[in-house]
Amino acid sequence: MSETITKTQENTKVENVSKSNSSFEDILAIVQNMPVLDRLKLIERLAATVQQELNQQETKPIPKKSLLGIWSHLPPISEEDIDEARREAWANFPRDDI
Repeated sequence: MSETITKTQENTKVENVSKSNSSFEDILAIVQNMPVLDRLKLIERLAATVQQELNQQETKPIPKKSLLGIWSHLPPISEEDIDEARREAWANFPRDDI
């Protein structure tokens, strides 16, 4: 019975904190004033909540952006353009000054 009262009191405290516009420092001050065992219970609950949130994030697939049409804004490249670029790139190969 006392455990039920304690959980009800904890839930009421949590509701009061969440309803107010508390800052991190306010919440930290409340937690620091709690008994050690209550802080451990809080840590266990927070850890479980964080783990669930992380697991939910991991299961969501990250959408991949399609590369289809990525170069569509550029003019088409002909075989002559490719051959010219190759000739320019290989014109000084091998270099004698190295």
